[in-house]
Amino acid sequence: MQGLVLEEIAPALGPDGLRDRCDFVRTQVAGVVQEPERLFTFLYHYTTWNATFGSGVAALAGKLGRCRQIFRDPDESSSFLADRSVQIASYVFDAARDEFGDPNTARRATHRCLAQATLQATFRFFSARNVPLEASGCFTEPTWLRDLVASVSTGYGTRLPDDAPHVARSLGYHVGSEILADREFTIIDRQLRAKQPELVAYLNASPPTTDGLNAYLWIRLHSSHTGGAGVEADHFEAALRAVRLALHTVPTAERERFRAEIVQGVRAFAADQRTFFERV
Repeated sequence: MQGLVLEEIAPALGPDGLRDRCDFVRTQVAGVVQEPERLFTFLYHYTTWNATFGSGVAALAGKLGRCRQIFRDPDESSSFLADRSVQIASYVFDAARDEFGDPNTARRATHRCLAQATLQATFRFFSARNVPLEASGCFTEPTWLRDLVASVSTGYGTRLPDDAPHVARSLGYHVGSEILADREFTIIDRQLRAKQPELVAYLNASPPTTDGLNAYLWIRLHSSHTGGAGVEADHFEAALRAVRLALHTVPTAERERFRAEIVQGVRAFAADQRTFFERV
């Protein structure tokens, strides 16, 4: 049975689907990118929000893997060989592999390390130009951001039952995250290159950071803009493969509800994303 396709997911993202959502994010980012204090605050909040997702993805992979009685391959005649939960989880875990980094690099170069390198070098860049970042309250972590971080954990199914509806909704949350994150990073990348070229050049020149990491790599890896690796696009494709296999292996009578719960999960992430970008 075919999994969800982009045309089914897009209406869950807003009145005009994906285009409307991208226009909204672009407008919000354009509003902060030219002012150093607002840009740094945005990056601090964005890296804080993003810090939660890697752990969420890993937790979801474990959650899916435990559901051996939900995901049973109808084409397998031997019942003791029919569970496909770990195979479904493996497509979600593809994203976790990237999030937790290359074990051959300093401190494994997790995506959190890369984000910290971006933030650290951006702070140095603006501080060298006498921008009063610390005095401007840029390092405040507001209540709405803490609430949003908690919502990400719930979205990925933390402390929720390992039953089909909750698992489906968490899988949908992951799908929504991956499709929108690719667009987010691409928009941020383009806006920074267009309006902060000196900062981008500084970050790309690998100024000294805690781990000696390239300070623009976090953005470049996640962006589908020219020169970017676009890992989020790859993660989205893997998430769709998880959805297709999940829909094939849940009982026939439960498939439509499972599909509907996935769409609800996409909507839940879209709501969290809108909350974040409304606050910037």
